Amino acid sequence: RDSSTSRGLGDVYKRQGDVDAINAVLRHYERYMAALATRRLYDENGVEHLCIDEEKLCRMRTKLITKIIEFKVIRTV
Repeated sequence: RDSSTSRGLGDVYKRQGDVDAINAVLRHYERYMAALATRRLYDENGVEHLCIDEEKLCRMRTKLITKIIEFKVIRTV
């Protein structure tokens, strides 16, 4: 077995921690993003309906995940 491709169990736990952290941030912003993705639609009788634009919500989630992954912490001593 090639040990150079094995990342070890520690990396699996680290990646799971990253996923848990991303999910926590997504949960934190979920209501805000849903409010931003809410649209007013009117039926043929002129009655207003509030609907969430799922495509816009998905784009916002994707953008947030991308920014979280790209985020770099700069430590100064």
